[in-house]
Amino acid sequence: MTLGTKLKMSSAFHPQTDGQIERTNRTLEQMLRSFIGPTQDDWDDLLLVVEFAVNNSVHEGTHEKPFIRNCGRHPTTPATLSQQRQNAAASQYHYRIANTLFVVQLEEAGTPTQDIGDFPPQMKVLADEFKEVFESIPDGLPRDRAVGHTIPVEPGKLPPFRPLYCLSPAEYEEAKQQIEEYLRKGWIEPSASPYGASILFVNKKGGGLRICVDYRALNKITIKNRYPPPRIEDLFDRLQGAQWFSVLDLAQGYHQLRITEEDNPKTAFRSPFGHFQWRVLSFGLTNAPASFQRAMNDVFREAIGYFVLVYLNDILVYSKTEEEHTQHLKWVLGKLREHKFDARLWKCHFYKRELEYLGHLVGNNRLKVDPKKMVAVQNWPVPQDVGQIRSFLGLANYFRRFLENYSTVVAPLTALTRKGSAWEWTRQCQEAFDKVKTKLTNAPVLVLPDLSQPYEVVTDASTVGIGAVLLQEGRPVAFESRKLSSAEQRYTTLEQELLAVVHALRTW
Repeated sequence: MTLGTKLKMSSAFHPQTDGQIERTNRTLEQMLRSFIGPTQDDWDDLLLVVEFAVNNSVHEGTHEKPFIRNCGRHPTTPATLSQQRQNAAASQYHYRIANTLFVVQLEEAGTPTQDIGDFPPQMKVLADEFKEVFESIPDGLPRDRAVGHTIPVEPGKLPPFRPLYCLSPAEYEEAKQQIEEYLRKGWIEPSASPYGASILFVNKKGGGLRICVDYRALNKITIKNRYPPPRIEDLFDRLQGAQWFSVLDLAQGYHQLRITEEDNPKTAFRSPFGHFQWRVLSFGLTNAPASFQRAMNDVFREAIGYFVLVYLNDILVYSKTEEEHTQHLKWVLGKLREHKFDARLWKCHFYKRELEYLGHLVGNNRLKVDPKKMVAVQNWPVPQDVGQIRSFLGLANYFRRFLENYSTVVAPLTALTRKGSAWEWTRQCQEAFDKVKTKLTNAPVLVLPDLSQPYEVVTDASTVGIGAVLLQEGRPVAFESRKLSSAEQRYTTLEQELLAVVHALRTW
């Protein structure tokens, strides 16, 4: 015994020396008493249900669910089975169920294709002239570019490693297939690195599973690259007057950049099939978006803001006339061919008067919310914890440009996300949740601003927040709002109105 402490050992089935386990056992017992029948002989039948409920409840200390901390993913339940079936029907992809106990998304039934015959005649000529751009990514390492991805680590930090997450049967098979494919392509290689991250999976946009690596521990000790991403609001402001649009999507965008050879060992990940490390840029690395955005900006620097917009691997070409658009497309495709970047033809769209870009519909000098994005909003279930409310607010914040007095409306929801706040879903929270959904699904059409014409700013203030709308010729260009701090809430009405004016002018 030293300094008033004493080592106590716990053994299986004897939790008396472990206070945490004793408290957990008491909680399980109390829950069982609420569920078991009058004869109390069915408690063992309900134990599995109670255990599942406990493991999927948010822990007050960690603010996470024990199941997620242990397995690194959400559990499969009848609710997720129903949701996956809805998603499969909506996206017109077909999945098969491999086991009655597990919901399995094994592979896409087919790879979407786009026949060259679907394109306008002028695009058929360009597709043939620049066919190298639309060919499949060749095996082997991509071109050694001027911009490579580096992973600078804080001095003195030990290499992090994590245990393997448990994988479902579908994930196990998918991991095996994808690792074998990446080895064949030369994108990964066997590793003896002291680093070791775990693998997990995310759903692809078009269906199926994409292997990802849990680099949270590595990211925590990585020196951050502060290369700025484009502001989405600024991107759309450049499109006024454009009548023709094309979007190019780079195939396996991140994988077209190399990781510097000395930093390859830092990307090592553990799998049931061995220890491997990346040779090309991988999803999940904290500085990956910055490296890729920098590479894209270097390629298209001469044209960005004139007839090209780039957000990561989504390249938008815009023009005022059809003839201009053809010349602009030739220039962009020429740059892609020069720098050995490949695009997916079936995901590209050419010579459109209106198209979807970054979740918005743009065309005819107007900006709208993509109706397909609003399907998810309409079907969003009532949040059950802080993580779910943050996910909902993340989506809503992305489209706040379309929402008048947004900060005031969501004030009851944002209050739930404050550190130390108790979770209590009140009537005000439900009303705010429903109102945001209604506002998003009925979002107004905004006009793209003419930068050569004057603007009009209309502001308003309340005891909760301030708001403003930017107008041009009486039509809305954008909405802006924010909550008032506790000190600002004590301002006089005149001071709050003036604060709204100052905030609007600073924003726009």
